[in-house]
Amino acid sequence: ILVVPPVSKTVADALAANGAPILLDEMDERLAGIGAPVFNFHDPAALGSSECEFIDGFHGGRVTYLRMLQAVVRSGKTGLASYVDVAEIDRLIAENAGHAMLKENIRPGEPETDFLELGCQK
Repeated sequence: ILVVPPVSKTVADALAANGAPILLDEMDERLAGIGAPVFNFHDPAALGSSECEFIDGFHGGRVTYLRMLQAVVRSGKTGLASYVDVAEIDRLIAENAGHAMLKENIRPGEPETDFLELGCQK
């Protein structure tokens, strides 16, 4: 399995605005021919993940990674479905959408940080 992780839209837009080549666009054809499942999650919007679900511009938070796992399992391209509690993943995503961390892991009185200072309601 090859997983291409997402980057925040803010970072992708900044790279594109400065003329940085998006190598993944060039790699898509090659990746399709490697003979293994490829999951390109470069665009977090395709997962339903928002900027507020990122720890920083390059690292998704737990909710984003749960969304990735959900997509891999639901694709049917791997044997992960028999090892993963899909209902629990769905529940955790629904209860924590818009956050980088799971609410149950946040210490009382210490709100989650809006790492990219985008005005995320935490």
